[in-house]
Amino acid sequence: MLEPTDRLLELVERFQAPMTFFVDAGYLWKIAELSHKHPELHDAHQRIEKQLKSIEKSGSDIQLHIHPHWELTEYTAGKWQIPQSEGYRLAEFSREEACEIFMKYKNHLDALLNRKTIAYRAGGWCIQPFEHIKSVFDKSGLIYDSSVVPGMVFNGGVYSLDFSSAPHDLDFWSFDSNPCQNEINGKFIEVPISAMRYSPLFYWELYVRGKLNRKKHQFFGDGNFIPQPGRKWQTLTKSQWNHASCDGFYASKMSRITQQFKKNGRKHLMFIGHPKGMTMYSFDRLSHFLEQMRNTVQFQTFSQFHDQNS
Repeated sequence: MLEPTDRLLELVERFQAPMTFFVDAGYLWKIAELSHKHPELHDAHQRIEKQLKSIEKSGSDIQLHIHPHWELTEYTAGKWQIPQSEGYRLAEFSREEACEIFMKYKNHLDALLNRKTIAYRAGGWCIQPFEHIKSVFDKSGLIYDSSVVPGMVFNGGVYSLDFSSAPHDLDFWSFDSNPCQNEINGKFIEVPISAMRYSPLFYWELYVRGKLNRKKHQFFGDGNFIPQPGRKWQTLTKSQWNHASCDGFYASKMSRITQQFKKNGRKHLMFIGHPKGMTMYSFDRLSHFLEQMRNTVQFQTFSQFHDQNS
């Protein structure tokens, strides 16, 4: 994670294009908790703290990201034993437990940053049911959620999300109990991850390219994504709404998505990305995109968005 994130920061500096990093606060809390037993984790936490400072120094932003499976994760013989079938969504815990986990992780990240985070992205997009954690949004001072990908639906393994009812024509909207529903007097604001409808041909090309040129399309980081059973077959047989992204082969669509949004009169476009999901190909495409757009669009962080719209 550290090395691909440093590469992203190089692009931030080169193109003056600040990014928002949604940092996995549960991981930071877990390694801090175990650092007195394992010196290598103490070293890891210090290196991450140093990188967080570099992120903010670059003009980029840091906001809250939570994967609650760290509650069930063990560290033995120098390796993480991460559960693959439970604890992935806050909804799997009782409401009291979920809120306690949420506050514990948020407080740890806020203390490291010496400020309050104002935006949240759920691990694996699993923000539903929002009412399960609504009270902690109120309590913690969070204003924004950015977990929804309009049109995206997937239920399999540890994942459970249905954004089919989310607006496709709004850049952001207010909500109260349902982040997919635009409510005029809602307390919170959903700033969705931009979406595109991908045909099966895109995914066939993605998988074929990966097989033919592994080096170019291999993930840069050494992390793995939690398995999505049935997802591969689903994407290869039916058109799907999915995120606009700079990860892997998705980066090939960045310019096209931007042009489509401009054509439709949209003013805000959000690309998601994971440092662990970047590849040599996607770094090249992202660099090309930032060069292409540097004089035609404004790159904005969540904190800048908040200052502009408050």
